[in-house]
Amino acid sequence: MEFCRQCNHMLYPVENKNERRLDMMCKNCEFTETAKNNCVYVHHITEKEEEKSISWKDVHFDLTLPRTFNAKCTRCDYTEAVYKQVKYSDSVSLFCVCANPGCGHHWKET
Repeated sequence: MEFCRQCNHMLYPVENKNERRLDMMCKNCEFTETAKNNCVYVHHITEKEEEKSISWKDVHFDLTLPRTFNAKCTRCDYTEAVYKQVKYSDSVSLFCVCANPGCGHHWKET
């Protein structure tokens, strides 16, 4: 974050179309200087393996996902399930969700 040398307000990135460069401008006093860095915003994404888990909400409606008819739900005994392979840093796991719209139970195949 950069601040104006004249009034100490925050500087905002603006495009200088004439000179094809990024400038920083104060919205208070209109002081302008060339940006020291062309990067305006950085978004770092960090995920823990637990956060990579799948959202299983309404997946039983998605007909593009693979299905099996040999899995038996432990909650409702329904035999159809939607499944997805999830790769972690050192292993691959198979997750299933019951295709019964009233159930939605999900489990990890062992």
